[in-house]
Amino acid sequence: MKKTKIWFGLLSFLALGACEISEIESKKNDCEYYDYSSSSLYQTALLDEETELVLHNKMLFYMSTILSEMSLNSNYASELLDKDNYDGADELKLEWLMENVPGFSSDFESKLYQLSSCVDTALSYDQFLQNLKMDGDEYYPTIYFLNRLNSTNNSSAFFALGVESETDEHIPAYKVNLELQDSVLEVLISEKDTANIYPVLISTTGWEDDTLEENLIIKPSNINSVKSNTNWIIDEYKASFRYERSGKSEYCQEVRNVFSAYYGDKSLTQTYRIKDLNSNEIGVLFTQDITCVMLNTTPEGTYNVTYERDFYAGKKYITVNPTWYLTNAQSNIANYPILAVGCKMVNKNEYYQRFALATFNQVNCNVVEKGLIKIKF
Repeated sequence: MKKTKIWFGLLSFLALGACEISEIESKKNDCEYYDYSSSSLYQTALLDEETELVLHNKMLFYMSTILSEMSLNSNYASELLDKDNYDGADELKLEWLMENVPGFSSDFESKLYQLSSCVDTALSYDQFLQNLKMDGDEYYPTIYFLNRLNSTNNSSAFFALGVESETDEHIPAYKVNLELQDSVLEVLISEKDTANIYPVLISTTGWEDDTLEENLIIKPSNINSVKSNTNWIIDEYKASFRYERSGKSEYCQEVRNVFSAYYGDKSLTQTYRIKDLNSNEIGVLFTQDITCVMLNTTPEGTYNVTYERDFYAGKKYITVNPTWYLTNAQSNIANYPILAVGCKMVNKNEYYQRFALATFNQVNCNVVEKGLIKIKF
């Protein structure tokens, strides 16, 4: 197949989905290969004020740009769009592609070196990984398949940058026509695109606590979900910090149900959206009963993390020690292991509270960490 070059044009911020067509053209030299300066994805990567985060986001720009180009290779496209390659969190580590897909590693590294040398400084793959660090923590590059359950048409695909644009709750993306290979569009993607028929692949990062055993970092399960008779109520809540650059903060609770007999693939995770907080609502105590319904067979305990959610972010698996914040009546759960709960956050520190509940005792729980949450049965 004749080698082609991709010229990425400037995104037109009109109605959602509006875009400016960019032709796939041959260029005279390597740096004309990418018109990165006018790309909305590149401009979005530079929006943050923190130097470390800008560097992190620039790596995600490289990743989404390179993947959009590599998708023109039918073998690579087949692997990128294969739903079975993705885990229960709808994620696929870039490392897996590098290690298991013939030619992928050398092609990715070659294109990374070329693109980075045109934008700034030429990078090796190891340097690319080092630049994903935040606050001294190592994050791994991963692809989040936003609409894995709903996509049905692989004639086109979106390759999105996992960084929020200036348009609140949207991220920029390339739309690549995989059949005609004659145009690349720049568009805006939102969480509503989970209903899109074309695959939406978001370049983002994940994090796992490498001190935990692998079987304790559990991805969401596909077991059937049915309502049980055990509910609990979020009685009061407060978030003391804001991590969003703009717009509202999605204050959510991630729940991992567990049983004394096992902690593995039968664990079931649930997400509860507590409240979308405006910037002036950070630090405000809310008193509002929010009922949370247990799913599947009533668990003996739950591991919980409240956090500021970002729909485009990869999972950060946050450690929960069951001995934290326990009353005497909850002491039975103290024998449970330390487990991890996956939360969709940009940075692993964007959580508010971490706690375990012994649901078989049905004891109320008050947790103060970065704010407050009160649970009652």
